[in-house]
Amino acid sequence: MAVTQPDGTPGTDLSIEPFKFRETFPADVSPAQAADLTDAQEPASTATSTQPASRSIPSWYLVAKQDHALSPDLKHWMAERAGAHTVEISASHAVMVSHAAAVENLIEQADRGTR
Repeated sequence: MAVTQPDGTPGTDLSIEPFKFRETFPADVSPAQAADLTDAQEPASTATSTQPASRSIPSWYLVAKQDHALSPDLKHWMAERAGAHTVEISASHAVMVSHAAAVENLIEQADRGTR
């Protein structure tokens, strides 16, 4: 959808239609969790705000192989472009909900790798 950015310039925000949300985003969580995530969805801006952090600090990237929102091939390309350490998990886009322990492990790896 078209929006006005805080600086007054035009921009675009993206969101997923509620009736398509579960199959697109949290396909591997319970129906109750999917409903909560659908209700909590906020539009995401397509604008970039700063230089990519991956240019100055090490990066880690989690590829959710069952993601229907962003293609795993696209995620691999983005991870490679960032020079990121990459981990794959068989999960939906909502991997942080369906595989919280694996996400926590990746965050801890990244923390140890940037000290």
